[in-house]
Amino acid sequence: HEDNLKAWKKHVGTMKVIMNCPDENNVKAMCTWETRNKTEEEQVEYWRRMYMRMHDVGPIPRCIFNDNKYKNRVEEIDNVLAGIDASNATQYDMIGGKEMWPSNDAPHKLVKVVRVKTQRGLEAFVNLPVCFSIESKLIAKLLEVDGKNNIIYRLLKCRKELLADASERYAPNAPLSRVFM
Repeated sequence: HEDNLKAWKKHVGTMKVIMNCPDENNVKAMCTWETRNKTEEEQVEYWRRMYMRMHDVGPIPRCIFNDNKYKNRVEEIDNVLAGIDASNATQYDMIGGKEMWPSNDAPHKLVKVVRVKTQRGLEAFVNLPVCFSIESKLIAKLLEVDGKNNIIYRLLKCRKELLADASERYAPNAPLSRVFM
């Protein structure tokens, strides 16, 4: 029952953890299903809108497919980024690492938990920015408030995961790009 869940979340003090995000192809399939009875132009426009939302807030279905939740998520991201200053920049050191999240929930709104394989073939979890646009804004903000912040080092440590994500996203389209040729 939804009311019981809301009461439990309020009582226990739970927070949203983002993990197991769908990839772009899965979101595109969801869009195709949602617009299956629409014209081709409507389908293209719907996908374009959802793609832009995914770029803004990450591939989080509950946020990209719901107008109110999307707007709330954009506002939430903007508020968290605006709240970063030199006094709390160290709370973001967990990004790119495997450390526990700080007790305040600001960083949770910008990262997702990603399962990775270690060099020994074991599974581990790493905290990465939810999407590239949030990652870019976060790096810019952290460098603005504290030039010595080690976020760049952290993200470089996770370059394999980040490059795997980027290559999975962009490599299939590379041969179609004029720049590639």
